[in-house]
This record gives sequence, structure tokens and C-alpha cells, in this order.
Amino acid sequence: MKTRTLSLLGALAAFACAGGVTAQEQGGGPPPGGAGAWGPGAMHQGMGEMHQRMEERKAAHMKALHDALNIRPDQEGAFAAFAAAMASGHDADGPHGDGNGGERDDMAGLTTPERLDRMAQRMNERFARMKAAFDRRADAAKALYAVLNPDQRRTLDALQALKATDEEREGHHGQGHGRDGMGGPDHD
Repeated sequence: MKTRTLSLLGALAAFACAGGVTAQEQGGGPPPGGAGAWGPGAMHQGMGEMHQRMEERKAAHMKALHDALNIRPDQEGAFAAFAAAMASGHDADGPHGDGNGGERDDMAGLTTPERLDRMAQRMNERFARMKAAFDRRADAAKALYAVLNPDQRRTLDALQALKATDEEREGHHGQGHGRDGMGGPDHD
């Protein structure tokens, strides 16, 4: 029992470390190349680098989860489906946009009730996409959970409890922030 507890603590530590982000990764300083690096296109390049680091962290999270759960060969298919569902990033609109920047010009010619109706329609469409993405992820998580043995389930449940505690400590309180609530990567 003591060995199992130590293994679980080690797995939890590995999982927690895989998600660590340094101040430098969060954009804590100017881009490499000195003052001239702030010229045209630097923001686009910086976003690309940030996206790449985020993808690397997501992959590290999945590897840490795979290792913490000790996924067996007969469970690989369910884990791969889970990982793919969790990696199915943003909606077509991205994490914050509506995907129709040009539609704002059209909104200027509408009456207030027409604008409100259009906004409500777009919110409903976005919610439907978010709900479909959640359903895909939930189904994949449930399918994975179904093939796990009792020890693996306890490990996964403990990791989820740890993640929830970390998010509360960081002040997220489940208010979006791209969390899917199932241990998957950020940014639904």
C-alpha cells in the first residue's frame, strides 16, 4: 500500500510538473533579437511561438497522463481516442471570436432590435458548437474510463481532484479559461 501511495504521488507530481509554465513562456520579456524585434510581424511571430509552446505542453500533459495511468496495450485505442478528442482545439471561430469580423460592418446598418436578434443567433450558434465539442470530449473520457481498471480509475479521479484544487487556488473557479473540466487541454 505504501508503494502504491508513493507511485501515485510521483505520478501526480509528474503530471503537475508537465503543466508548469515559466514566466518567460508567458511572454515575460521582449522577443529575441533586441529592440528591432518589435517591428511589423513580430506579434504574429510571437503568437506562433506561443501556440507552438502551448501544443508542446498539451502533448506533455497527455504523455504524463498516459504514464500516470499505466495504459496497457489493450487500452491504447481508447486513450488515443481520448487524446484526439481533447486535442480537437478551437471551434471554427477560435477561442474568443465569432469568426465574422466583416459582419460588424453589416451590423451598423441594423436597427437595435435587429442587432440584438443577430447577436442572440450568433450566441446560440457558438453555444451549439461548444456543446458539441463538450459532448465529444465527454464521450471519449467516459469510453476511456470504462476500459480502465479500478486502480487506474482511482488515479484518474485523484488527478481530476488535484487539477480542480489547483484551478481554485489559481482563481479560475470554472469560469471558462478554456478548461474543459475533464483534464483535457486548455482552450475549448
